[in-house]
Amino acid sequence: MDIADKKRSGRPREVDRAAVVNAAEAHPSMTTRMLAEDFDCHHAEIARILHAAGKKWLKSRWFPKELTEAQKRKRVEIATKLLCRHRRSPFFDFIVTCDEKWIPFVNDERHDLGWEILDHPPYSPDMAPSDFYLFRSLEHWLRGKKFRTIEEMRQSLTEFFDSKNREWYRHGIHRLEEQWQKVIENHGEYFDY
Repeated sequence: MDIADKKRSGRPREVDRAAVVNAAEAHPSMTTRMLAEDFDCHHAEIARILHAAGKKWLKSRWFPKELTEAQKRKRVEIATKLLCRHRRSPFFDFIVTCDEKWIPFVNDERHDLGWEILDHPPYSPDMAPSDFYLFRSLEHWLRGKKFRTIEEMRQSLTEFFDSKNREWYRHGIHRLEEQWQKVIENHGEYFDY
């Protein structure tokens, strides 16, 4: 058994830490492997840089490692407001949810449609059904799959969405009440979902 180090070409090149942090903030869904490819380094180095900068990988995104007291208060305030409103007049059967992972559609006439935008605090994937329910399930579906063509990817995504019945989607939306309650009980801190 050989335990000697292999020859190396010299000191590893320095990675621009500020550029890595800026890239993660500009594109919070980029993984360490994606960033490592962009910065031509090992993904563990990217993880060290982001953790040192106070970032935490949470449910497929980089977030501040610790929420500020103001962010925690805002999370509790919004969760309380939405929970009280829902208990007073249930609205889950009339809710549309999305986030930046969806294709944005600008419609300045949404008020003509009778739509209302509900508050949602930043850094709160635990309060977005697309994050805590839909994308989490999709991530499991895609794990280990490799696509050679766009058509293969489309077919797999179609299979995923077709495999879920109406009740499955309804259940994800109805979990919001439980998620809001957890935010309140945890005083705005993150929790595993």
